[in-house]
Amino acid sequence: MTRTKKTVAIAVGGLAALLLLGSVLAHPRGAFVDRSDVLARALGITAEEVEQAREDGTLKGLLADVTRDDLRTAYEAEATEVIDDASAAGDITSTQADRLKEVVSADRGDLTDDDIATLKSLRGAVTVDRTAVYASLLGITSDEVEAAKSDGTLRDRLADVNRVALVAALVDARDAAIDAAEDAGDITTEQAELLRDAGKGFGRFSGKGHGHWGKRGFGGSCGNSGEWSGDKKDASPVGDPA
Repeated sequence: MTRTKKTVAIAVGGLAALLLLGSVLAHPRGAFVDRSDVLARALGITAEEVEQAREDGTLKGLLADVTRDDLRTAYEAEATEVIDDASAAGDITSTQADRLKEVVSADRGDLTDDDIATLKSLRGAVTVDRTAVYASLLGITSDEVEAAKSDGTLRDRLADVNRVALVAALVDARDAAIDAAEDAGDITTEQAELLRDAGKGFGRFSGKGHGHWGKRGFGGSCGNSGEWSGDKKDASPVGDPA
């Protein structure tokens, strides 16, 4: 199985184990892409009209004929645009941009029952030190990240970090952790490939019409309220397929 053939969970749409990652969307400025922009693209209206429909209770009706594939296509287009903008601005490298596009363009539908069972068995087999990632992005020490978390200032510090750069750094760290586990013999080559390619995507849609999303974005740890959550454990399990 190759990275391009075996696909990531995006059921339609998402960012969390971004494979990681409950924290991939854990950015104080909001999600990787805005929910309203994706729905607007899928519906052929403006984001402002989407928000108005949400407020007046007509959004569900508008989405009645929107399929999972429609939402996935819209999400992929929005996410690709965001990634390209970040790459052009120098916030991420072209290599990181390509990797993120692999994630957003993938579909978990190719996973077999055996693949899913394997992923469940690997839950927690590989961890990513998010504290170290945050420290690198912020140019501070891990101890300072911990202190910022304790005194409640980490959110403000991360607000200055480009959200796409944060996602890219977390994906890089996850891939590196998987590579290290494979090199150490803790997981097999086949398991490593499955973890790289079949982790969580950039968010989740399910079924027809509307699916699961937070107030401002898709998936991740923004939750239903859309608020950023900074209380996750520092080492994120990346073997969880669900």
